Amino acid sequence: MALIEEDIPQFGELIVLDRFNEFGEVDTGIEDSFPIIKNQKTSIGRNVGNTITINHPAISGTHCVIWSIQFDDNSIPLIYLKDVSLNGTYINDVKIAKNSTVLLNHLDTIAIEYGIELEYQSIFGNQEAEYGDAIMNESSIVKELPGWSITKGNSLCSIPEFEALVIVYQITNALRYLHQNGIVHRDLKLDNILLATPEPFTKVVLADFGIAKSICSTKRRMFTVVGTPEYCAPEVGFDLKKNPDFKKGILTKSSLVKRGYDSKCDIWSLGIISHIMLSGISPFYEDGNELNIIKSAKKGQLNFKLRQWSKVSLLAKDFVSSLLRVNIDKRLDILECYNHDWIQIHNGELQRIYKKILTNFT
Repeated sequence: MALIEEDIPQFGELIVLDRFNEFGEVDTGIEDSFPIIKNQKTSIGRNVGNTITINHPAISGTHCVIWSIQFDDNSIPLIYLKDVSLNGTYINDVKIAKNSTVLLNHLDTIAIEYGIELEYQSIFGNQEAEYGDAIMNESSIVKELPGWSITKGNSLCSIPEFEALVIVYQITNALRYLHQNGIVHRDLKLDNILLATPEPFTKVVLADFGIAKSICSTKRRMFTVVGTPEYCAPEVGFDLKKNPDFKKGILTKSSLVKRGYDSKCDIWSLGIISHIMLSGISPFYEDGNELNIIKSAKKGQLNFKLRQWSKVSLLAKDFVSSLLRVNIDKRLDILECYNHDWIQIHNGELQRIYKKILTNFT
């Protein structure tokens, strides 16, 4: 695999077949090829800030955007293109609709009238297309969305507060629908929050309902220990006090909490997600050891005095702390989350943005 700076993988290349300037002449200022790099966008358009700049009035400021998705280090990356232009982008001579996103395959041609023609070459050849087809057949969610996640590679980072709020608002709407219909997700985490495109104010979808549970029956509590420890509510896990083996680092069936849990386990996970998006810090991760994560979560101590929280509003901090209460009775439910002041004071703007998102991605 070809590598660039800092050993970041290169997944393929855009080979320039034709390039034109505003006079219809060959534009010698455009390079012969451009790498497709993990976690980096490639943009094409008239504006100088684009990766590929085309100086022609028929080309939009940003005409189209290309990016890669790799679900894990062992999977074949998928390459997507989104058209954001006024005049359209052509894939294999077929014009795609504005704001639509397509999966690129090895040797696909990308053309912009009066500007440029490129060929996408994947280092994986046709394996990429076969993998993409398999993924799409397996999940209708992934078929609808490219699956760009909030994380950047293997590291965590904060995003601007209002961008985080728009994501939280969409997750809250989804959870409100699920909880009102008696369904608990039970494995909410950043990896399961899919973004339609790698840009602010895009569509958000919850993924991976493999361990979701219906609690519509009279038995409204669950007892199975599931989920990801980093995002797992204290009541979904282990009773540290009653299990002597726990201190030795042994997780046994006798350590299971017998009280059970309900839909508020999703609220805790939303609190972890919100905490990470606003600060770039996972609150109870400690040294990454599963036992220490569980112990830290049971204490539930948050530190908003860290510099990463210095520019975050008091309302956002209150929202996070209200979701990460160890005492289940004091933790907000999904309707209380939706009615929290952090969301409600921006509700009009959030509804306007959400309506626009739904229009762009239907």
